[in-house]
Amino acid sequence: FTDIDGASTSFAFVADSTDPGDSVVTGKIYRGTDVLLDGVSDFAIEYLDENGASLEPITLNIDDVRRIRLNITMTEQNDEGEMNMTTLVTPRSFIGYANYD
Repeated sequence: FTDIDGASTSFAFVADSTDPGDSVVTGKIYRGTDVLLDGVSDFAIEYLDENGASLEPITLNIDDVRRIRLNITMTEQNDEGEMNMTTLVTPRSFIGYANYD
């Protein structure tokens, strides 16, 4: 990923526990060394082609990526239920290009 200033950046999900006996493993999403989200129970990135089909393995299909689906599930906190967030992202480099749908 690159940020708005063009600097390269990366995201990482790091589990708080690696104990297989834990019923729910939670973790944090980092951008570099900055914590973006804490209490994450699921983090998934799915790469999609122009028809919305999932591309697996991504290493063989990188040129076909047109959208990216991000799914984040947050654990229950303060007696509030689990929260699931999903969004579709169109990479900035596709805007205005012939391969953008």
